[in-house]
Amino acid sequence: MNNDYYTTHYEEEELVLISLCTVDCIDIFIRPVYKQIIVHSLNYFIHHKGLIVFGWYLSTNALHLLVKGREGYNLNEVIQQYRSFTTDKIMEAMDTEPVLRKSWMTDKIEKSKGLFSSEKKILLWQEDVTAITVDGSNISEIAECLHSIHQTAVRDRVVNIASDYVYSSATDYMGHQGLVEIYKKPLIVQQVAMLENMNGHYAVKYVKG
Repeated sequence: MNNDYYTTHYEEEELVLISLCTVDCIDIFIRPVYKQIIVHSLNYFIHHKGLIVFGWYLSTNALHLLVKGREGYNLNEVIQQYRSFTTDKIMEAMDTEPVLRKSWMTDKIEKSKGLFSSEKKILLWQEDVTAITVDGSNISEIAECLHSIHQTAVRDRVVNIASDYVYSSATDYMGHQGLVEIYKKPLIVQQVAMLENMNGHYAVKYVKG
């Protein structure tokens, strides 16, 4: 991913759709405590770490973000910091889990540091990060991308209407306040709302699986 453009004005630069998946795709985010860690951490990074979030969607084992970095911030570094930060917070929260569940989760995310090493490292997120650039000047492309990630909950039959799923930015684009403080441009809001209201229509080229 080219980071040169992350020092330009954030209304004109490209956006990036980033997908963070848990190791072995384990369903960590089925419990409210871990979902809230993701939400609170996103808001913290928006306020203090230069992250601009246009949209987001949290499934049981992945977090999808349409983002960019503010001027003076390197988006790659911000995302790496976010991965580390959320890993630490979730590990702390695991102390409240029943012993058997904590042991099962720890076994899943503890990995050997090397072939001949007995030391372990914690990997909550898969090391490979999927990143797709989105043209920041193309309102239709941004809206299509947002609509696609919002519709994941509908495609997975979690809800019938995307905005009913609270762990995404879908509700923000339908005129309500969501859990994460996203950055909204009026023209994008209009386009997304139009797509959300078109029954049976959604784009799938941005989200796999």
